[in-house]
Amino acid sequence: MYSAEPLPHFVDEYLAYLYEVYPTNATFDGVHRHDDLLEDLSRRAVDEHVRGLGGFARRLAAIDPSRLTPLERIERPAIEANIRARLFELEQIRSWERSPQHYADIMATSLAGQALFEYAPLAERARRVLSKLRQVPRLIQAARENIKDPPGIYVKVGLESMRGTQRFLDDDLPRAFGGLGDLHLLGDLADAASEASAAVGGYIQYLEDDLAPRSKGTFRIGRGKFEEKLRLDEGLTLSAERLLEIAMRELRQTQEEFRRAASRVNGGDPMAAWAKAKQ
Repeated sequence: MYSAEPLPHFVDEYLAYLYEVYPTNATFDGVHRHDDLLEDLSRRAVDEHVRGLGGFARRLAAIDPSRLTPLERIERPAIEANIRARLFELEQIRSWERSPQHYADIMATSLAGQALFEYAPLAERARRVLSKLRQVPRLIQAARENIKDPPGIYVKVGLESMRGTQRFLDDDLPRAFGGLGDLHLLGDLADAASEASAAVGGYIQYLEDDLAPRSKGTFRIGRGKFEEKLRLDEGLTLSAERLLEIAMRELRQTQEEFRRAASRVNGGDPMAAWAKAKQ
């Protein structure tokens, strides 16, 4: 039995839900209601998110397709794919359980969005950053609890990202808010940034000394998951073999274009042209 819910009403509630769960994305979409929040990636929150997305999937399926406008009939499959893609990421790909970089990127992007974009007065953005900084230890704790056996390459890349995030906390963030006239707020920012940096530093040490030596997970997700991810994320229904054929064809064509361009300089020697370009 279909519900009477209009699709625009569903979309409004779905977007509001996503912005609450992903406050960093909300900021970059120009929605600033959640600018003081950092994503919650605790296992409890992840499980709640899966249940929430499942509820939206059921609500969307209950909307009567015969009542949709022509435009809504186009939009509905895209919305459904978006929900399914998010569920697939959480339940099957599980970056929150495999990738330290996932956590570093959230921290860096969330804080940088407040520090770099002058959409609000400096003091207002500083207070929001202060709130986010105080939530960093919670996010780091979630990373410790969630990530148990990641692929070694994920640990390596995650370490690089975490070190970059720590440098941002130590060096770039103080410069971004150096023009604040409120000394009390500046002091609070410095204290919170120091605590956040210490939490990140502790996690870096944990990755180096504990997790990296015993990480035996694989980065491979398998052909089935790979093709399903492409279908949900990009709308691609091509097989992995066909995609590889296309990629190799484009690679060969691009290489040939480089050779033709290089043959017109440095006496027609492609390797000499490449060596000169690198200087």
